[in-house]
Amino acid sequence: MFKTFFDDKGEVNANLPDLSVLEANILCSDKVDYRQFLHTNHVYNIIHSGRGFAKTSVMINIILYKSFDYYYHGTNFLIYREYKNSIDSSLFDKFKKHIASIGFTQYFKFTIGKITNIMTQVTINFVGVQNPDSIQSFDFSLSWGEEAHKIKLQTFEIVLPTGRRADGEPVTHYLTYNPRTPLDPVEFYKNRADALVMSGSIYDLPKNWQNKALLAEAEYYKANEYEKWLHIWKGGYIDAG
Repeated sequence: MFKTFFDDKGEVNANLPDLSVLEANILCSDKVDYRQFLHTNHVYNIIHSGRGFAKTSVMINIILYKSFDYYYHGTNFLIYREYKNSIDSSLFDKFKKHIASIGFTQYFKFTIGKITNIMTQVTINFVGVQNPDSIQSFDFSLSWGEEAHKIKLQTFEIVLPTGRRADGEPVTHYLTYNPRTPLDPVEFYKNRADALVMSGSIYDLPKNWQNKALLAEAEYYKANEYEKWLHIWKGGYIDAG
C-alpha cells in the first residue's frame, strides 16, 4: 500500500481525504499514462509536449497527492521557474483554485509563496531561481521545474544537486516543458539512465480531455502555419522542418 495512507504511528490515517478525486485528474489512457509519474521511482521525471497536453494541470494533482504521502512528512517541495514574478502570478493561483474546486481547502494553509499540507506538514514552496545561489542551502524532497526550456544550465547545476532528505532517500525531480531547441540545458536530462520521459501532444489525449478551444487553434495552425504547428502544438523543436 502506498505510504500515503499511514500516519506517524504506521496506522491507517482515518482522517485522510478521498484522494481518488486527485487520481481521477491524473490521466491514464492507451496513449498517455500520467499515472507512471505518480508512483515513479526515477530521480528525473520529464514530460515534454506541445501546447494543450494538460501537463501543468496533471502535475498539480500529482504534487497535491504526494503532499499527503507520509514518506514526505515535514519536508519541503520546491516548485520553480527561472523568474519569480511568473510563478507568483500563475502557478500558486492555479494550485489554490484547484484545491478549492475539489473541496480540499481545509487540508491546506496558504501563506505568501507557500502552501502547507496541515496533515503532513509538507510545505509547497513557489520560487523563482534567477539567483539559484539563494537556494543552495534549501532542503527539499521533491522539485518541479515548470517551463523548464527557459531554465538556465547554471540553475539546473545548483538546484538539482541541492535537494536532499535527512533520511538519505533520493529526491524526486519533475521537469515539464514545451521543447524549443535541442541545445536547451533541460534536453541533457532526457538521456540520463535514471530518467523517466514522456512526450505527446493534444492529439494524444482522449476527446474528453481535449480543450476544444485549444484544439481548434491547433487545427488553424496546422492548416495555415504548418511549421509553427509542428513546434507549438506537436512539441517539435523550433527549427523543425
